[in-house]
Amino acid sequence: MKLISMICPSCGAKVEVDEYSKSFTCKYCNVTTIIEKDYLNTNYNDDRIQKAEMYIDQHQNYEEAKSIYRSINESDPNDPRALLGLLRCATRDLQEKIYVEIENDSPIWLPGMEARVKDIFERYEKVEKKPEALNYARGVYENYMKTNKEEYAALLEKYPKEEVEEYTKYDTTIKAENKIISSEDVKNIIESMNNLIIKYKKIDDALEKKNEFFDYKEKEKIFEDNGCKIKYTIDFHDNTESSIDDYDQFLEIYTNRLREIKYVWVYFTFNYIIKYPGKDNEYHYQKINLYIHEHKVNIETDIDSQDHTLDTIYNKIKQMVLTAPPKYDDIIKKRTFIMSKVGLSYGLIPSTILCLLTCASESIRIAYMTTYVLFPIATILLGFAIGVTISFFIMNKLYETLLPEKKYAGYDKNYGSIYTDNVEDYVNSSEVLIGKNVDNKYKRDKIKEMNEKSKGLLLIEFAVVGLISVILIGLGFTL
Repeated sequence: MKLISMICPSCGAKVEVDEYSKSFTCKYCNVTTIIEKDYLNTNYNDDRIQKAEMYIDQHQNYEEAKSIYRSINESDPNDPRALLGLLRCATRDLQEKIYVEIENDSPIWLPGMEARVKDIFERYEKVEKKPEALNYARGVYENYMKTNKEEYAALLEKYPKEEVEEYTKYDTTIKAENKIISSEDVKNIIESMNNLIIKYKKIDDALEKKNEFFDYKEKEKIFEDNGCKIKYTIDFHDNTESSIDDYDQFLEIYTNRLREIKYVWVYFTFNYIIKYPGKDNEYHYQKINLYIHEHKVNIETDIDSQDHTLDTIYNKIKQMVLTAPPKYDDIIKKRTFIMSKVGLSYGLIPSTILCLLTCASESIRIAYMTTYVLFPIATILLGFAIGVTISFFIMNKLYETLLPEKKYAGYDKNYGSIYTDNVEDYVNSSEVLIGKNVDNKYKRDKIKEMNEKSKGLLLIEFAVVGLISVILIGLGFTL
């Protein structure tokens, strides 16, 4: 039995009291005093907080720690260390960037978490507690919130608020629209699934060996695999299909035949049982379905909000979709301008040379000299004609798998049927860098590179054309 020291409010005498007592009678003045729960819990909580922190720091056992923190939070809601301990468990010691409402363990946006913790702090400061405990709790909270606010602000700068909020909540289906998803990102998600199964199978084996020589009532918590597996289905452009359940075999096919892949379906189930001797078993059934097409990504999730074993994978999927670059970007939106600019940069050099050669004709030379803008206009028009012809073959090849499909837009008596880009369907789909899209990143980067180079080249070319025009005009004045 642990005793704590208290001061009698009647006579001021120091009295030793059982830590679980609800009241005490002073042996000096014989006055009975009711003990306020918040005061009594201070020392008792310290021991349990220390035990929970040991589970996290030394064993990474978040389930046991969470059980202790929940118990403290229920008995003493004014102690924010319990709430922050639950936050550590929910975020895997503040490593998972997820905004959580601890009360029901369901993800919400930042203000809900912030408001709840601030309310706890306000009530906590009104009672007598250890100052260092308050400082510790506040330090952990403020540091975590500061980091997450910075990340949230960075996302808001890059993406619309609605899009950011959409991809920070649990959904039954995650649809990637107007996104470019790399084959490497897909592989990383699947690798994380496989690693999680390997990890928990090792836990299963280790616990089984540990409990082997104990009677059932003496056994520790038992993790039992109840159907943790991944099944892979790959459809190829040659109309063949492979269905496998071995990760190494899948990885070999995925890596070596990436250009041939038309569709990948990954069925991931994470079903297990937690057995507590003398208690009811816990059954967990969770799954993630990845449907990866060349132009579509659908991710179906069925995740237990009370179980955080799939949080890391779920957050990786969300992050992959949220941070993926847009499919309908400036490369697509401004392609006519880009192709014209690149083409002109290709054509100005030969057109300048050809126009200079025409100076051999006296009549043309005189026209250049006396008509100030004729030489630059002729050079640019000829350069555009030459450049468009050259760039048509080069740029069209690069844009081949990037452009939206065409849709019927009406009929014109002079031009016949008119077709335009089907932008609506284009932005509602995604671009996965598999199959026909394998080289799309290279193509986009190449177009960007050509576009940037054409800017500098055109400045030099225009300067040269301008200089030649000035020289010709000057020669006209001397004649």
